[in-house]
Amino acid sequence: MSERKFELHGPDTVSLAVSTIDRLIRIGDGDAALLYLYILKTPGQITPKDVAEGMGKSNGWVNTAIAVLTLHGLLKPIDGIDDPQADASREDAPGESIRQYTIKDVLAEIEEGTAFVVLRDEVEKLYGKKLLEHELVTLLRIHDSLHLPTEVIMLLISHCKTEGNKRFSWSMPPMSYLEKAALDWEDKELFTFEKAMDYLKSLEERAYALQGMKAALQKSDRELSADEQKFVDTWITMGFGPDAVEIAYVRTIEHIQEPQIKYINGIMTSWHKKGLHTAQEIILKDSGRQTSAKGSDLRNRKEKFGEATQEERERMERTLQRIKDE
Repeated sequence: MSERKFELHGPDTVSLAVSTIDRLIRIGDGDAALLYLYILKTPGQITPKDVAEGMGKSNGWVNTAIAVLTLHGLLKPIDGIDDPQADASREDAPGESIRQYTIKDVLAEIEEGTAFVVLRDEVEKLYGKKLLEHELVTLLRIHDSLHLPTEVIMLLISHCKTEGNKRFSWSMPPMSYLEKAALDWEDKELFTFEKAMDYLKSLEERAYALQGMKAALQKSDRELSADEQKFVDTWITMGFGPDAVEIAYVRTIEHIQEPQIKYINGIMTSWHKKGLHTAQEIILKDSGRQTSAKGSDLRNRKEKFGEATQEERERMERTLQRIKDE
């Protein structure tokens, strides 16, 4: 028997990027792919109700397909429109006690085919196993009680997985950890996918800056102490980068022969007050000795706090040249 061949009838006037096709294939959800094609061919902004009527599908079918596309970044809610579940939770009266959930509530959600089902399926893929009853109840509580849309919860879980593996060697974080993290995100009002992505980007930038500062302090081989972490966090907030910390570190060694963190902080604070934050600004504006009418007396004194020595000035000039070359 010869192999069957197929072709599309009529001209195809809808353009679809190959990368998007690949993503839809990787998701492996036919309903989500069908919804994507329908939205692609439909001009203007549409609502889930429009989709349900236009495709002849149930509201549950549409909401589930929307959740899948949103979770995978293929569908973006219009600004000002939040997850319906989040809107409902925001209407709760202040001080109202948190609802107690049971496995019966979970089964009801599954039977109705709500967005929670999509969330459960995606979480089970991440965990590589079926969730236990108490885990399902916790996940439903996160989904139903907090102000976080489903796609934000998925970002949260992916972030917690990465952090848990890095900090605690967890293959997957326990649900209790996820719930605490979700409460923290709610407090930070990360109610949209965009806000959550911006927050994660800021965490990534801060972590990168922290690693650079640890290297500048010659402490890459260990975790910072509580005091050291406090100072480094302050420097990052002030707007300093690793290059500035490196200059302060070397200046400290040359002046007191030991890397005293409080002395380094004194230098950093002094620069902050002067409005000097980048290595280039520090090298150009804070590398010379101060002079006075009694210059000869000053030369015989010990250099002032944080003042550059000749050796350091030469080193800073080399650093400046390196920055210019990059």
